[in-house]
Amino acid sequence: MKIAKTKIARAEFTEAKGKIIEGLALDKFDKDLNCLLASLYERDKDFKKAELVYKDLIVVHDTDPEIYMKLGFALSMQGKYEIAFEIYRKLHSITDGSDESVEMLANLAYQLERFEDSRNSAKEYLKKHPRNVEMLNLLASSQANLGERREALETLEKLRVIDPYNARIREFAEKISLEIELEGNFGNNPA
Repeated sequence: MKIAKTKIARAEFTEAKGKIIEGLALDKFDKDLNCLLASLYERDKDFKKAELVYKDLIVVHDTDPEIYMKLGFALSMQGKYEIAFEIYRKLHSITDGSDESVEMLANLAYQLERFEDSRNSAKEYLKKHPRNVEMLNLLASSQANLGERREALETLEKLRVIDPYNARIREFAEKISLEIELEGNFGNNPA
């Protein structure tokens, strides 16, 4: 392990992989060596190999939140959002709602157009981090996609207080306001 880390520090990545593999020949499921090997794969943007390493580790370390987090990341980087979503749900259950799992659940659910899940996870995250601009924006977008325009407008007003010069937030709020106005105008006219 020490030699592999030294090789990595010297940017001798091929040699480091060799040393890690030597160590894994002695103990295939050594968590630290496997995570180090997977991080080298991730550095090379080979997320498929990293995914395989983390999947092997989960078999032995099935309650280790770090491995679930890393596997979820590797899956997300490959565009495997559905599987990553399930991995983060498992992580959420074994960590009692870690910030990282809640944040990723909100983002992945939005990516998968599961706007109700996205809204719920965003709200959960915002309980601890009420001024997080990205999560407030995600919440407003999820609410708008669910047809909850008034709630989306309230969320956007909070965003405007935090980031008053953001043109995108202002434009989004104007769009939602217009939709509410049009809904009111057309909703009152019997056809």
